[in-house]
Amino acid sequence: EIKRTIAHGLGGVADAAALIAQNFESRRNAVQGGVSKVIVAMTGCLDLRQMAAANVGYLANAERHLRILADWARRETTVLHIGASTHEQLRFGLTLPPHDSLYSELCALADALATASKQMPHKQRWEGAWSSSVLMADVFKLPKFFERCPNFLFLYQHCALKGA
Repeated sequence: EIKRTIAHGLGGVADAAALIAQNFESRRNAVQGGVSKVIVAMTGCLDLRQMAAANVGYLANAERHLRILADWARRETTVLHIGASTHEQLRFGLTLPPHDSLYSELCALADALATASKQMPHKQRWEGAWSSSVLMADVFKLPKFFERCPNFLFLYQHCALKGA
């Protein structure tokens, strides 16, 4: 009787351990899938070079990617206070305008970048740029770029700082 009780108890522990392992595995997969989806969304709507090139296909897909990215940013962002343990994290969502407004701002920025890319001095500086950082400096420095899209650039900056 004792052997049977012990065997039954150990079987229950093994079942619980398997359930815990399965739960952790599914959470890990969900996080990895979510993170990769957000990274793809970032490249799908934050590439200033594609905007400056007036890539129509890029802009058509950017709306879907922007929706994914903005939903992620609204849902949850984690901040760890300096000197705090990992148990002292704050979770909050960003306050962003509705999707249509964000997308309008993205299009306004894309239009301004495409126009400027055909004119001096931007044309000369931006041609052959390997990264968006050359364009980014102008976008955040010159009012003709940043005045029409403050909310989109807030999201852009938030993502850039997360990726740094």
